[in-house]
Amino acid sequence: MSVNLTPAALPEEDQDDLTPEEEKALRARRRLYWLIPLIVVLLVWIGFAARPASRLIKAWHARRLAAEVSQLIDQKEWNQANGKARDAYQLSPTEPEAWRAIARLLSRTGQGVGALEWWKKLEKAPRPVLTPEDRQDYAAAALAAGELPLAGEQIGRLAAENPQPPPAIALLQSRLAAQRGEGHRAVDGAERVLGDARSQPPDVLTAARLILTLVPADSPAYATAFGALLALARSDKPSGESLEALTLLARQPMPISSGQVFLNTEVSPAVSSEELGKALESHPLARPYHQMLAWELRVRAHPEELPRLVAEGLQRFATPDGKDDEGLAAFARWLHAQGQLEAVLQAIPPKRAESKGALCLLRLDALGMLGRWAEVEEALKQMDFLLDPLVQQMYLAAATAQLGQDAASANAWDRALTAAHEDAAKCLQLATYADRLGALEVAAKASQRAIELAPRTRPAWNLLLKVAESRRDSTAAVAALEGVVRHWPEDSVAAKDLAFLRLLRGDTQGDEIKVAAHLAETSLLTQSNNWQDKTMLALARLRLDRPAEAMAAFGIQPADASTLDSAPPGARAIWAAVLAANGWQEDAAAQAAALSGTLLWPEERALIAGLR
Repeated sequence: MSVNLTPAALPEEDQDDLTPEEEKALRARRRLYWLIPLIVVLLVWIGFAARPASRLIKAWHARRLAAEVSQLIDQKEWNQANGKARDAYQLSPTEPEAWRAIARLLSRTGQGVGALEWWKKLEKAPRPVLTPEDRQDYAAAALAAGELPLAGEQIGRLAAENPQPPPAIALLQSRLAAQRGEGHRAVDGAERVLGDARSQPPDVLTAARLILTLVPADSPAYATAFGALLALARSDKPSGESLEALTLLARQPMPISSGQVFLNTEVSPAVSSEELGKALESHPLARPYHQMLAWELRVRAHPEELPRLVAEGLQRFATPDGKDDEGLAAFARWLHAQGQLEAVLQAIPPKRAESKGALCLLRLDALGMLGRWAEVEEALKQMDFLLDPLVQQMYLAAATAQLGQDAASANAWDRALTAAHEDAAKCLQLATYADRLGALEVAAKASQRAIELAPRTRPAWNLLLKVAESRRDSTAAVAALEGVVRHWPEDSVAAKDLAFLRLLRGDTQGDEIKVAAHLAETSLLTQSNNWQDKTMLALARLRLDRPAEAMAAFGIQPADASTLDSAPPGARAIWAAVLAANGWQEDAAAQAAALSGTLLWPEERALIAGLR
């Protein structure tokens, strides 16, 4: 039998007999029994309230760190900005300001493809509004990723808010025009930026670089851009921009007009290689790379100085203490460019190569170019701890292949594929290297895996298409082109290539053939001598059973067949088929015979198989 011993259980008559001290203790116990449940309820409430409070505190700290990231970006303190952006995101992965910090950092460090996804994420967030500065970075990221419609949308919004767009927005418009193939519009816009008093040194650099890549050296626009860079390089206050201007000038040919260099003109003052070289070497911000670029200019002007510069570099950079790894690496790359491979091995002996992965790779490259593959294999076994597993296996695959060890090479490629399997960038690196070595199957596998991991990796699609073309595998080529057109519908070149291959394979019928013909006809209005368009139009008309019109598409008669000497083999194969369809059997047979041994698509070869 249980007994209730609480104070309330005592009879009232017993409570009346209590002493004053006992009554006081009884009241205290009663208060305590009422207070305990209240404390429990309060603790439970605090526990539930603490979670959102903690999230709010973390979000506040994330926003504070994001603001610091913006300041560090403005100061170009990239490493610190990267660390704080990472901390902000880890504190609060759902905080939009942390997303903004990451997107801005990736955009400003040239990682536009990675930045794009963060900008898209931020744009969908309900609270933050994209600032004009954000939209500029967003548009630049979209341009870097080839997302031209998205870039156009962002640039359009910026332009609508700025009736007289500042140079930064005008440059985005020019870059968009350039990527759309509107070269004249891009150059005009960049020239306006060069003449805009509001343009800052970064704007001048971007505009000049754009012009130099779009126009020939005998163009007045080229001279204008060259002169703008030269004025920036000769600035009284050395800066990062003046150093970059010098670097660009060193890589560009002099502007020419009617075969003569533009001299002492307002648009392009005279400059010599010696002046550029001295300016590069003496610039206070110059790194070893710039020193080597200056040496490159010196050798270009005075080839006889090469042996002296090699000896000077060996004495300066190949020191026993091994303190200047950056300088040695730059010197070794310069030696590679000059074909001084034995000097590379002298500058980076085995012991020095063990100090840093970059030096190890430079030595391995020199050994490989000299054909000393056994030494490459041995070095890889001894210094594998210095190298990324992917890089080690790629070099090992190359070395063993050159040594005739086919099984070992295949195993190394497999290990390389495994090492790169979950990283799109590494897969692309592997695909590029394998393609360069002619390992097409590996290149195709690595490209495909890169696409699976990051579907909008354009270089991977390009490699996949290149491999298919090398193998003359029309099925794989069509699949690659379909992927390109699906992800980049504005790419008219890929669309035409796809339309042609589908025509060639007989994959199109009726109206689809007419659409392909119209596509070629439209293109020929502006590019009347384009062999690809002529060939596609002729093939489309041939598929529509209009042989006479197919011949008219080429614009020549059988007697003018010599005109086709400069045409690609595929165009000549279609011409032969068109000749046969029009009854010119002997001429068709002669054309088909001339194509014996040339590289054709199987379907092209099938068209002329019965003509020889």
